[in-house]
Amino acid sequence: MLGHKEKITLGESRMESQILFFSGVSIVGFFIIGMFAGWFLNDLIAAFLHQQRMPSHPEMYDENGNIIPDDILAVRFESPDDDDDD
Repeated sequence: MLGHKEKITLGESRMESQILFFSGVSIVGFFIIGMFAGWFLNDLIAAFLHQQRMPSHPEMYDENGNIIPDDILAVRFESPDDDDDD
């Protein structure tokens, strides 16, 4: 028996093929489930973060506290001798 070597090949037994099959199906299944769960949670978190309003400038509100629906013009005046490039 010392010189006798058994040849073992992959998939030779029925149990090995079942383990490989269910492992592959489980990997693909969990990948798909994880993809959909991540997609759903990303939308849920994005919707939650967009609900929280950041404090805005007071000039954007009317006297009742509602946001003014008009366009707001922003103007920036620069003087020619204001050189911050140094």
